[in-house]
Amino acid sequence: MNSYFGHWEAVPDLNLDDALKNYINRAMSSDDRREFDLATEEFFARLHNGHSDFYDQWLNENSGSLGFYAGFIEGKWAVLFSLRKELRRGDIIERINGRPMEDFFRENERYLSGSSERMQRGELFSSPELFPRRIALTLDGGRTADIDLYSRIVPPAKPNASL
Repeated sequence: MNSYFGHWEAVPDLNLDDALKNYINRAMSSDDRREFDLATEEFFARLHNGHSDFYDQWLNENSGSLGFYAGFIEGKWAVLFSLRKELRRGDIIERINGRPMEDFFRENERYLSGSSERMQRGELFSSPELFPRRIALTLDGGRTADIDLYSRIVPPAKPNASL
């Protein structure tokens, strides 16, 4: 196996045999496709590189849409793009469903592929499968935004998409 994976320097302490056994046990013990997919995402994320990843079109089609993208900039989660009238470019997301955004990231980073934490943070808002169907965002200044990932996206009159 070592000769087919060129990124061992990023995961010198990874016991691939144990990781694979754990993955197979988790993936095969589930009768739910979403759980199978999350187990697979978690396995690939353990390789800590941007080249090994997993994509299932079914998961993409059945996870709803955030309708916005936020990036981690200067220690804060900032909305960079939004098709949702509830959010504007530049809004700072402080909490999700009452929990600090950093806690939400830490809880889900095990599913995010990337060679660094910076890369993993960049993947969070591109992974709607990690979010609950309904999210209540607390923004800086106390404003809130309630989003249903399966609701029809009604963009603002003037799109907040320009960067």
